[in-house]
Amino acid sequence: MIKYNDNNIYVGYIKELLHTFNLPTCQIEKEGNKYFEGEYFINAKKDAICRVNSINSDGSIEDFEWIHEYKFGDNILNITKNLDIKNNYYDSYTHRYLGKYLRFIKDFTGVNLMSLYNCFSNDTPISYTNDVDGHEISTSDKRTTLFMVDVRPDTTYTISLECGSSVSVFCDFYGYNAELELEGVDYHLVQHGGNRFRHPFTYTTPSISVNNCMFRDNFKMFIVVPSAFIDNIVVLEGDYTRCTELLFEENNRVVMGSRIPDYDFEHVDEEQEESLEEFNQYFKDSLISSRLQLLSYATETKYLLADRLVEYLSDNAITPNDEIANNIKRVQMQILGNDSNFTFPMFGQWNDSILRWVYRYISNHGNKGDLTYRDIYTDLLGYVDKDSEIVLENLNIEGDKLRQERIEEIKEELGGYYHG
Repeated sequence: MIKYNDNNIYVGYIKELLHTFNLPTCQIEKEGNKYFEGEYFINAKKDAICRVNSINSDGSIEDFEWIHEYKFGDNILNITKNLDIKNNYYDSYTHRYLGKYLRFIKDFTGVNLMSLYNCFSNDTPISYTNDVDGHEISTSDKRTTLFMVDVRPDTTYTISLECGSSVSVFCDFYGYNAELELEGVDYHLVQHGGNRFRHPFTYTTPSISVNNCMFRDNFKMFIVVPSAFIDNIVVLEGDYTRCTELLFEENNRVVMGSRIPDYDFEHVDEEQEESLEEFNQYFKDSLISSRLQLLSYATETKYLLADRLVEYLSDNAITPNDEIANNIKRVQMQILGNDSNFTFPMFGQWNDSILRWVYRYISNHGNKGDLTYRDIYTDLLGYVDKDSEIVLENLNIEGDKLRQERIEEIKEELGGYYHG
């Protein structure tokens, strides 16, 4: 796992990736977003840069104008930016920038890799003094240390640390080396005691008012710990405290039940059902199909990235973003040879049925006694990473005959849309 001051080929690759990729500085339009007049945004179709002319009282867009067409990776003056490579080691600037990149990838492509990224950056404010919900918080208090984390409003975070004393978490705006004295700030102070690293807790950041929208980039989570605390802190964007959910389809419905280590995968909770459309979004946003590496090490060393993330960043994993159709086609063929009921709309085109099938397989099978692949490996998200690909390649496939029979059926179903 990567930590601060690492200097290796992986750090060099990450820096070069962030330096060459043109990262938009504006948000992508979606329901619930708040805007300010004059703000740029990427429209919901993700094909244009627009500017807000006027807003409604709730911060939604009343009127806007088209500014420039947009395609993923385009370089647009004053809209996109690139990492400035100042050194050859992994520093907090690179780490925070990577977080912005991963959030953009999640919003634009739907591939959520935030469980592999520790939002905690070891940053502390130079100067901060404020009355936070009746509690005096100050960097001058020698009894405590105040850490600062880049976060999004209205978002749930998982916080993991080993600290027997009470820990305080709140949100505020922080500018260049000083707090911003804004009105209408909801600090949402929470105090949490008896913290164990293996039993993380969640914290949901508050909304920001319409008047403070223009300071969105200055919105921070603050974590107050005893000054003697030196151990690892992990902050993950999303709720990863609950057990993995069981999800599978029945007659175009998805039935959900709780997952515990020795749970029967065939269990169905008939009172909890979601439509297939709702499930797809839930699956992408929330499902984790194995242990998380970042939540596995309660040490003094502050780990920032899971090893699996490097696979995704270096294109060594097959996701909907894969530009090589043969990679996706190969996975479809591997699955098809093992499951004659597997369906997909087109060879070489990603479909979430691959995600669901891979998740189910690694949750049900293994090669070490009673342990499943989900128990053996960490950070299996349902995409085809290095370990998942090995699992698929080692499947006990009945043979080419079954695959070929199924392919002929798909040809008839797809007609002129077949591209095998």
